[in-house]
Amino acid sequence: MKQNIALGSSVIAIVISIIAICVANPSKPELGFDYQGILIGILSLLTTVLLAFVGGSYFFQSRVIDKKIKEMSNGNKYAIAENMFYNGYSGMMTSGVYYEQFITSLKTAIAAINMHFSEEKTELLCEIIKERFNLYEGWESKIIEELEKVKYKSLAISECIKLLQNKKV
Repeated sequence: MKQNIALGSSVIAIVISIIAICVANPSKPELGFDYQGILIGILSLLTTVLLAFVGGSYFFQSRVIDKKIKEMSNGNKYAIAENMFYNGYSGMMTSGVYYEQFITSLKTAIAAINMHFSEEKTELLCEIIKERFNLYEGWESKIIEELEKVKYKSLAISECIKLLQNKKV
């Protein structure tokens, strides 16, 4: 809105200036220089500066808006990752002896950790795997396969994988 007002007032100022120059038109040869050309040059320079200012402020504002949108997007991504992780975690807690439900919930939790990493989340994940250690005997390789997706991010996950590998041997 401010840009439109500034642009409109600039155009009006230019028109009024040109009309004033044309009406006054004092042509006195004794001055010895072209004062009308100087006035037109000054007005042209001021118009250029004003247009550059309006254009620059437009690009600056668009950059600020893009930054705000990115910040909001990152906030939403964090909230989605938190929700996904805790849904997966609660699914693993309530899976009982149902391996399929456990592995689906584990995949959800792993995907959430990949979206937004937190050491606390990986420790929670390892704790529940250690709690369910004996329930899923024979399925260690499938659990390890899922944990491999985030092992490079956390020491707790690496230790959990080692524990499962040692049980397998």
